[in-house]
Amino acid sequence: MKQGIRNTRLTAFLMAVFMAVSLISFVKAEVPDGGAYNVTRGQEVKAGTILKLSMDTYITSRTAAIGDPFTATVFEDVRINGEVAIPRGSKIEGKVSSVKAAERKSKSGTLGISFDRLVLPNGQSLPVEGQLASLDAVEQKQIDEEGRVSGNSSAKRNVVFIGGGAAGGAAIGAIAGGGSGAAIGAGVGAAAGILGSIFSKGEEAQVMSGQKFGMELLRPVIVGDSYNSAGDDRRGNDRDRDRDRDRDRDRDRDRYDDRDRDRDNQGSRGNTRVADLKSNALLKRAQKALTDLNYYKGALNGLDNPSTRTAVRAFQRDYDLQQTGVLDADTAYQLGLVNEDGVEILPVKILNANADRLKDNTVRVKAEVEAPSKGWQMYTSTQLDGETLHVYVTGAPPYGGSAQALTRYPVDVPVIKDAGYVTKVIVHGEGNPVTVSLASPSLEIAQGIKQQAISILSTYKEAIGVTRRGSKTEDITRLTENQAAVLASLSNLSNSASFVESLLTSRGSDAAVKGALRTLLREARQTRRFAGDSNEFYRIERQWQDLEKDLRRLSDNYQLGFDRNQD
Repeated sequence: MKQGIRNTRLTAFLMAVFMAVSLISFVKAEVPDGGAYNVTRGQEVKAGTILKLSMDTYITSRTAAIGDPFTATVFEDVRINGEVAIPRGSKIEGKVSSVKAAERKSKSGTLGISFDRLVLPNGQSLPVEGQLASLDAVEQKQIDEEGRVSGNSSAKRNVVFIGGGAAGGAAIGAIAGGGSGAAIGAGVGAAAGILGSIFSKGEEAQVMSGQKFGMELLRPVIVGDSYNSAGDDRRGNDRDRDRDRDRDRDRDRDRYDDRDRDRDNQGSRGNTRVADLKSNALLKRAQKALTDLNYYKGALNGLDNPSTRTAVRAFQRDYDLQQTGVLDADTAYQLGLVNEDGVEILPVKILNANADRLKDNTVRVKAEVEAPSKGWQMYTSTQLDGETLHVYVTGAPPYGGSAQALTRYPVDVPVIKDAGYVTKVIVHGEGNPVTVSLASPSLEIAQGIKQQAISILSTYKEAIGVTRRGSKTEDITRLTENQAAVLASLSNLSNSASFVESLLTSRGSDAAVKGALRTLLREARQTRRFAGDSNEFYRIERQWQDLEKDLRRLSDNYQLGFDRNQD
């Protein structure tokens, strides 16, 4: 009997030990970078906490679609009781949840975004539920007032990016209840409110890469305590994970290692020299670039001093580079000092530039630049910013140098596809940039319609003897009834075409353009009926067919449709 009790107690003890070991194994979980963290005993980041984010992805209300993904980077540690719960460098993944394009000279565009996941630098991924928030105290106060005054217990305020923010970016505001027709600034009056005035500008909402904003947590998040520390530096396992992450990053950079070996073994690429990253001249350029980005505040002396290394290290941290404090190939490339082959590139003087929109909505840019000698190689890069295409032209001097002689170089930029919405091209180089305006596709079509209408009117006048070629006098005394009707209708058509062109040139509202375009289409149908009965129609028939083709293209742009037989 006693032996049975002892066996039972031993079995219970062994079961307890087994369960304890299993629980410990469950609690300790390996993280992708090595080390371990406690997944059941982490820090709770409470609802209402605002994460400070920097946008990684460019989005605009002109082209964005619901569901488009984006990422943003946490740029300031989130601390709880002095310990880091969410470290800077963490990523937030989300998507576009609502989008409304701007109405010309009326309401600005809006962009709503939702947040899906928080990804920590160690690879831990957590679902989040958050709401867009402003980091500006005045803006935040107005959003809160809007929510309190115009919202109610069942209505959730819809916080969105609004076109017309600082530097052509986006402001942040609330639309009560999320309704597309709701007024912004309802709490303080749309006319007087800061955001209300922005909302009425009629500009697209553009969230630039690097734009800072906030995400307010709507539900708490439990984060594993692997990042917790009492001081500013992460210790223990954090150092191990940092070393492992740096080691893995180094293994992934074979192409940069190859480039460095080429620098040592070859010293040049073709007719250009691989950059000497330790030269005073390049370090001085790096200091200038870091000064422009607010990382460096010292003298531009080209010296590898402590203040320069501190600025370089901060830049490397923010751009997820190895934090050495040394100007390496990766850092120089991110600063725009070298190209992907490690060749030093310099801005060149832009003499002139032109841009053309091709029929397939592509944009072609050509420029003429000037360099101080012969043998330079030119490089171009582009960036789309809403309706503006930025082109950057740089050059690499020849290996071994060349006699100083100002030399002009033609530069062809690779064709930019699907750029039908681009209305301006800015070509950047040394000194002032060159700006080239591009008409919108609809404006180009309207200009063609106007010229065709004028030409048809002139041809018809000659056909019926009202005017003679080379003469400015007109004789309308012998017109028939039908000729007079055709002539009056052609005159009205020409006037309507001119008015549509004027509206598009002045960027009138879509509603106004549609109203004028409907009148133009009606004039065209009526003129075709009158002219079709005229004996002289054959004289303008080919021109008329071209006109109708362009009328159909323009009406399709505004979803109106064009049928010559429509009443």
